[in-house]
Amino acid sequence: MDAVGKILEQNLPAEQITKKRIVIIGAVQGDMHSVGKNLVSTMLRSGGFEVHDMGVDVTSMAFIDKAKEIDADMIALSSLLTTTMPYQKEVVEDLKAMGIRDRFKVMIGGGPVTREYAEEIGADGYGRDAIDAVEEAKKLFE
Repeated sequence: MDAVGKILEQNLPAEQITKKRIVIIGAVQGDMHSVGKNLVSTMLRSGGFEVHDMGVDVTSMAFIDKAKEIDADMIALSSLLTTTMPYQKEVVEDLKAMGIRDRFKVMIGGGPVTREYAEEIGADGYGRDAIDAVEEAKKLFE
């Protein structure tokens, strides 16, 4: 799947955006699934975003530290397991506790994740699939 993603990324026309928005993406703590996250990463890049993929099983503080380090605009959190969805909420809560929630947009997605859950935990956006995630990300920065 990674090889196919690289081919796809090379052949998708990237949009030209004057100021690229920076996105940190990864699968939350306890989640080892990467296929969907990798597709979203590829589509975000082709949509003109600068994407920093942190991989899988990423802790809340690792997301936040990286976002602060590179001055990211968005943190995108993937969860394919219902048991790992609370870690999406943990990132939002940790940002609030640190007083920096307004500094980053937070978008969530993954198989069991819904728009209602995104709203419930205070995420800014929700991507149903890779195409939807790009459109949602663009809307969040309009």
